Amino acid sequence: MSKHEDIILALKHTRHDWLNVIQLIKGNLALGHYERIEDIIQQTTDHSLNESKLFNISAPELTLFLIGYNWSSQKVKLSYHVEGEEFTLTDWDQRLLNTFKAITDILSNASSLAIENSLLISFTFYKNDFKIMFEYAGKTDLKESNWDDAITNASKDGIRLSLLQQTEYECILSILINES
Repeated sequence: MSKHEDIILALKHTRHDWLNVIQLIKGNLALGHYERIEDIIQQTTDHSLNESKLFNISAPELTLFLIGYNWSSQKVKLSYHVEGEEFTLTDWDQRLLNTFKAITDILSNASSLAIENSLLISFTFYKNDFKIMFEYAGKTDLKESNWDDAITNASKDGIRLSLLQQTEYECILSILINES
């Protein structure tokens, strides 16, 4: 897809997402569920703030992948959170994108459609390094050995990917990169 097509697709989906939020607010307003409206506004504000922080890391390919992931994935719902004083990841953009794609592909391919599957990706920025946590909740048939290729390929890109926990209903991975 060309850059222009990517931009148009992103705008189309963003408009659709905002219309959904407005419809939720209107519906709850009509029902008199004012506390629910406050929750919707708070969730939307939090999401927008995290999206803004994601833009600030200056990793355009990775950012577009994360923002657009849920537009095409039916098996795993992805969310993200950014903490700390973010800094530019421009030099890491393509390498992180490759690793993120490998992780999400493995999880999506092994996820059951019988239950809701979610993946929370948390970026935590420290003074000279950053950590990325992948917390999957759902149902998979993955074994620890399913991660060997992804860990090896990430290592070749200078990324230390670690599998912290793997069960039938949970998977936790981490990336730690030192910038100093």
